[in-house]
Amino acid sequence: MFSEDRLTLNLDGIEVHLVGAPGETDDQLFVWLPQFKVLCSGDNYYHSWPNLYAIRGGQYRDISQWVSSLNAMLAYDAEYLLPGHTRAISGKEAVRENLTNYRDAIQYILEETLRGMNKGMTIAQLVDTVKLPEKWAALPNLQEYYGTVEWTVRSIYTGYLGWFDGNPTKLGSLPVRIKAEKTLAIMGGADKVYAAAKQAIEHEDEQWGVELCDILLDAGEKVAESKALKAEGLLHLGRMQVSANARHYYLACAKELLGKGGQAKLAGAAMDMDKKNEG
Repeated sequence: MFSEDRLTLNLDGIEVHLVGAPGETDDQLFVWLPQFKVLCSGDNYYHSWPNLYAIRGGQYRDISQWVSSLNAMLAYDAEYLLPGHTRAISGKEAVRENLTNYRDAIQYILEETLRGMNKGMTIAQLVDTVKLPEKWAALPNLQEYYGTVEWTVRSIYTGYLGWFDGNPTKLGSLPVRIKAEKTLAIMGGADKVYAAAKQAIEHEDEQWGVELCDILLDAGEKVAESKALKAEGLLHLGRMQVSANARHYYLACAKELLGKGGQAKLAGAAMDMDKKNEG
């Protein structure tokens, strides 16, 4: 255990620098081996858009500090970069290029989100407008295999401002069931909404379909049918994801909704979906 920003050790004649680098966690560090010009980055760099927000929940990951830690890594003259996950990078120029693009892309999303927040934009508006420019979005090491840009934007907003978006309507709320019942009433009733949800999912409008299912479930209407239909929609959504975290979460929740024998039902539904797509 150590509390210094930087600790130098000599391990069997090998000089080892341990450097504090808050990012994915507050106690994250990277390791520098000057004799070999090797930089071990820990989880502040890996071959994917980083997990700047964990959908399992957790404290805010300070993205500004994460950028600062990447700057600290760039100050070293590394010829080899060993990430905590994914393949090593060899060559001084390759190391510098990958770290620089990583830092610049994260910093861009942070600054664009903060700029929009200062203009009074809501979290939904920011998600719709803050996108990664093509010069970074096309890079292999910034694909959304793990974290996503959308989750990052949401995390920055709530990390800086919290849950309230400035709309006074949202200072209070109706009980969930009452709101759902009122919504169903003006939409023509449970049967009509269920039919619309089924049609949406059949026509590849899955997000709308599962949102309609949630209204039915919140109102306690057509529960068994709505759970099965929502599971089908989640299966569609999960199979379209690039992010492993998103895919696994969609599919696990679909399995849970299907209850006993959920895994087998999920596999059967996936096979039926494949046959339909092949047809």
